Amino acid sequence: MKSLIPCLLAVVVWLSAVPARSAEQEKTPSEIEFLANELVRQLGNPKYLEREAASRELTNLGLDARQAIEQGCKNPDPEIAARCESLIPLLRMLELQRRVDEFATNPEERVENTLPLGATYEKICGTDLNARKFFVELCRNNLQMFDEAASNPKKTGATYFGFVFKTVNRSDEVSCPATGGAALLLMAADENIGPSIDESNTKQEKGGDRNYQRLIGIFWTPEYEAVMSDPNKGLYFRKLLFAWAKRVPEPLAMQSFLFFVQDMINKRIMNLQSDSDALEFLMHFAASRTSQGMPYQKVIAMSMVAGSSLPKNDQVAYFEEKLFKDETILRSEVEFDLNDGTKITVETRARDYALAICVKLSGQSFQEYGFDILGSNSEKFDNWEFAGFTKDETRQAAFQKYAEWRKANPIQKK
Repeated sequence: MKSLIPCLLAVVVWLSAVPARSAEQEKTPSEIEFLANELVRQLGNPKYLEREAASRELTNLGLDARQAIEQGCKNPDPEIAARCESLIPLLRMLELQRRVDEFATNPEERVENTLPLGATYEKICGTDLNARKFFVELCRNNLQMFDEAASNPKKTGATYFGFVFKTVNRSDEVSCPATGGAALLLMAADENIGPSIDESNTKQEKGGDRNYQRLIGIFWTPEYEAVMSDPNKGLYFRKLLFAWAKRVPEPLAMQSFLFFVQDMINKRIMNLQSDSDALEFLMHFAASRTSQGMPYQKVIAMSMVAGSSLPKNDQVAYFEEKLFKDETILRSEVEFDLNDGTKITVETRARDYALAICVKLSGQSFQEYGFDILGSNSEKFDNWEFAGFTKDETRQAAFQKYAEWRKANPIQKK
């Protein structure tokens, strides 16, 4: 793949120059085949103008001439072979453009999405009318990039981040419509393309660059805040955003992403009560194995779920079910001076912090549960590091006590 940077100007000019064939010009398949083969032969004409005319006519035939052109690529005449090779990508774009138009002009009638990355998009965003419209917009602006990535998934990484860098720098060479970021998210969320992008990101990380963080930086702008707030596009952009985030393997990028989500929540662009994609992602990440290698990021997600506008019973049920057995060590040693001058060291695990959250939400006392620091310093609850225990025996006793309390106080489901 030569480049993912959409160098579509030549293609657009070429497409605009292709006249539509009228009904009177329609030919039978055998006539078209004969004509296409003859035009391919003319590509080797000694006269330049004749060769150019044959190229234009083959272009006008579109995919009807594909078989003849593909055969021409193998022609021993180097002029014929070279001209046929040059026509194939243009014909490919013409066919894709036709499919985009067909998809766009049938918004209500079910037309199968056979466009590049169409299956991945539908898996993430669905197939409702507005979802289809947004995908059409993505394709209109990023069709060549999608096609090259889908055709060469293992070679996408380096050129992908080249486009990211140019977008961040707002280079004159590249324009970034609001759909540009959504297109980047869709590609990175694809199970075939994503690994190549991850690999490229890892290589650049070792060299000091932080590619995924640059990608996140694209979204932290008024331009994209407007997209996320859009009543039609916003839902699908956020779906792509969180589908991509589920794949992010790099701790610093995930940390930046979680801070980004916090900022969007603070600005009321995302709402953890009504935005199911955001809340589902945070809950998924907080409890996932992926997060075990990112303890600080895990804590951020847990804190955001604890502070969400979910009903308290739903919050408590989530932490009990998903995190009470999570032995991930968030902080192995936290030193603290008690009020009497005693120095203690606690170890804080994910399950400890989850228990502290449930104790707090249910209106109980940290002291009753033997939290070594929170028991006498409940105001320290805002610092997750202090939710640990000095001894595992104390930890086990605390969870046993909570189990007994829960048995006597079952969650009342509405």
